[in-house]
Amino acid sequence: MFGEKGRVANEFCYRHRHFDGITYSLDEIHIANGQITVGSGYEWRSWLNVFQGPLVFLGVWPVGLPHPQYKYGRPWTLDASMVLSVLLRHDVDGALSNSQIVDIYRDLLDIKRVPLRGFFIAGARVRLLFH
Repeated sequence: MFGEKGRVANEFCYRHRHFDGITYSLDEIHIANGQITVGSGYEWRSWLNVFQGPLVFLGVWPVGLPHPQYKYGRPWTLDASMVLSVLLRHDVDGALSNSQIVDIYRDLLDIKRVPLRGFFIAGARVRLLFH
């Protein structure tokens, strides 16, 4: 698989309307009461971790949020890519449609005001075609 590993340092929680009515639990992933919780230690691969440094260096991408683990700051899309990875890897027992997964991903990108959001959303749609 292509990309560098991302790792959840602290438990991550995110509430979204598409999680309402879903109950799912496996290892460090839990969905209940309209909220997804990803436990610390969850790892996934993200191609953005590979490209963030060169994009920041070339001035195409803004520096991420300050973080000692990342030379150019914590990637803006880290939370969104992690949730997308969770939803694709675990499939949540088929409870979410592809359009709902894209909605969740889009909303996470919107919260962080990620530049080039449309590019990432299109990439997620393509990825869902092959999932």
